[in-house]
Amino acid sequence: MELLQSVGFWIGLFKIVWINIILSGDNAVVIALVIFGSTLMIKLMARFPVIVTLGAALGDGLVLFLGRVLQRRNAEASQATSMQ
Repeated sequence: MELLQSVGFWIGLFKIVWINIILSGDNAVVIALVIFGSTLMIKLMARFPVIVTLGAALGDGLVLFLGRVLQRRNAEASQATSMQ
């Protein structure tokens, strides 16, 4: 019970509650932005279907690029270990 009478305890508790309120408000803003952004993208994709094709092409190109980077890295690593 001495802990509940300490000023430091109540200051610490107030800080924790205040930070939780601030962070939960931040999450609400982020969630609202995600919902707004996804709604906007859905409307744009419905109006301009070429966006879907461009997105698929971009994703495919990215996968191919990263695959080549990983192959090159693995080849360099195997050459380095074989030279030892």
